[in-house]
Amino acid sequence: MTNNKVILLLSGGFDSSVAGHLLQENGYQIIPLHLSNIDFAGEDSIEKSIEIAKIFGWEKLYVIDIADLLQTLVDKCKHSY
Repeated sequence: MTNNKVILLLSGGFDSSVAGHLLQENGYQIIPLHLSNIDFAGEDSIEKSIEIAKIFGWEKLYVIDIADLLQTLVDKCKHSY
C-alpha cells in the first residue's frame, strides 16, 4: 500500500471508534476528524472524541464546527409539502 493514511469521521461513539481501531490494526494511519454541532450533540461528543484519540494514540484530533453550515441547510430546506 503506497498511501496508508485515512480520515476517520470520529463521532465519539462506539461504531466510529471500532472502525478506526480496525483500520489501525490493518496498517492504516488514522487522521481523526470530529464534525461538531454542540447545539445538537453537546460538548460530550468532543470530549469523548478527544479521549478516544488519546486511547488509540492518534496524534491529533481535528475538530470542525459545522453548526452554522447545518443551520444554513435547514434554513434553505422546504418545510412543507
